[in-house]
Amino acid sequence: MTLIDETPGLRRYLTTALETSTGEDEQPLDERYTLDNFAPIALLQAHLDLTQACKLADGLVTDWPKYWDADQFAGDFWLNANNRSRRRSGCGFSIAMRTATSTMIPKVGRSIV
Repeated sequence: MTLIDETPGLRRYLTTALETSTGEDEQPLDERYTLDNFAPIALLQAHLDLTQACKLADGLVTDWPKYWDADQFAGDFWLNANNRSRRRSGCGFSIAMRTATSTMIPKVGRSIV
């Protein structure tokens, strides 16, 4: 098993990063790259970011796993932390969660090899 398979939500987190990010040429990253293109250090950083976000959620929202599955949470975390919704306002996290995640902006989307 790989880190992507072992970490709940990590596949969705990385896929969302590719789907919502562009390269220096403004072309969508998911048109040129796949999950296989992430550098090992980027995978580890994504794992750490997502693990930290889950711990943060544990402290802010009682029983949050009842409301989000791991994939939905991971995708939403990427969108909020990177302000990537259509209206550039994240995707509906509470103000407390948005504020907290904004301090943990992932750098994974820029770590593509």
